[in-house]
Amino acid sequence: MSEVDNEKLNDIWRNGWQNIDYATNISVESILGNLRNLFLEKFHLLNEPEKKELMSRFDSFADKWHVEHQDKSPKLCERCQGWAYASQYCENCIRDFFKKNFGNWTSGNGEIDKVIQDAQLNATCPDVVTEWVPFNDLEKVEHKTESSRSIIYSAVWNKGPFNKYNPETNAVERLGATTIILKKVKNSDKMDEDWFKVCVK
Repeated sequence: MSEVDNEKLNDIWRNGWQNIDYATNISVESILGNLRNLFLEKFHLLNEPEKKELMSRFDSFADKWHVEHQDKSPKLCERCQGWAYASQYCENCIRDFFKKNFGNWTSGNGEIDKVIQDAQLNATCPDVVTEWVPFNDLEKVEHKTESSRSIIYSAVWNKGPFNKYNPETNAVERLGATTIILKKVKNSDKMDEDWFKVCVK
């Protein structure tokens, strides 16, 4: 199976945005349509997995935009009978999935739990979700650097982040083992709900 060259895809993604004529493309639909066409023009440079990945990135971006801005006609979700603005998933079903799982985790701090729950109830897409990650879900924790205010570590998150919605199981699936960066804030005993709200935005 061919591999995906993420650096190449990132260059195509970046160049696509830079080549949009924003003076003549003033509507979001016009910008997204032209961006999609610019990506399609680069298909001859890509293998099949790269084509699929590029268009998946585009579709995910467009869906997130439409959910956040509610700038197009919504569709009726057959599962929950709610109105959804995304084309690849129903944002209401995603939020309901997280709500049903509130009892399956806790940070041990009610204020922090509430902030995370509020963020999940306002999720706009399956791959950008605030969640509590228990330390025992991490492996290979390594110290990287330190400052007067924080300590930085890298680690492997066994389950990985949520990344896509599966309509057949009505669940948000995880990416799998992923290397992440951890930041330990010194004097963290002085943090409160307002501080944490800033972190999850």
